[in-house]
Amino acid sequence: NKGIKQSSVVRKVSAIKSFSSYLERFGYIEKNYTDLLSIPKKTKSLPKVMGGTEIENLIKTINRYPKDTTRDEALVELIYSTGLRVSEVTGLTIGNIDFERSEIRIIGKGNKERVVIIGKKAEEKIRKYLAKSRKGILINSNPVFLNKLGTALSPRSVQRLIKKYLVMSGMDSNYSTHTIRHSFATHMMDGGADLKVIQQLLGHSSPETTKVYTHVSSRSMKEIYEKAHPRSFSKQRK
Repeated sequence: NKGIKQSSVVRKVSAIKSFSSYLERFGYIEKNYTDLLSIPKKTKSLPKVMGGTEIENLIKTINRYPKDTTRDEALVELIYSTGLRVSEVTGLTIGNIDFERSEIRIIGKGNKERVVIIGKKAEEKIRKYLAKSRKGILINSNPVFLNKLGTALSPRSVQRLIKKYLVMSGMDSNYSTHTIRHSFATHMMDGGADLKVIQQLLGHSSPETTKVYTHVSSRSMKEIYEKAHPRSFSKQRK
């Protein structure tokens, strides 16, 4: 199976086993020898993460775009500041944001409610966007992010927008809106945030889902160690 992804192997073995079970059940074969086949465990790949410099480059790219990008700047700053899912961003209403407390009330997966913190940069960008797009008339039930027709942006539209800017920035073609969410979590972990706090901010129902960021953070710490410590492995080899 050289060159074949493990997920493909799992899928194909499962299909063969299911088909053989069908043949045995209806008498087409006497014995199902695929019972001897074991399905390999899926390996979870670590999420891709953008560095702080890449986040800055993305925002600078949006700034340089010839058209008005007030909304798009606010979008990226918000996702990086809060780690919100795209569906949560597009479902956000003006009434969900408490600017005085720098908090946002989110209704996430499974209609579970949580509160996330909004950073100063993101708050400034959202205030600027709302002031420019609503002419001072803020209705709590209205969506925060609007399209040209004045209706809520769709998740797909947000994904296309950010993908466009990522491509313009010359970054990894596999980066996506979700990469910014992953970056938020990893940078929080690198900064010393507690795993439970990150779990709550991301809206994960299980801590196991959040634990993947400890592995990404460990990789980051090793890279920092390699560069900084005078007796690191890489420096001893020289």
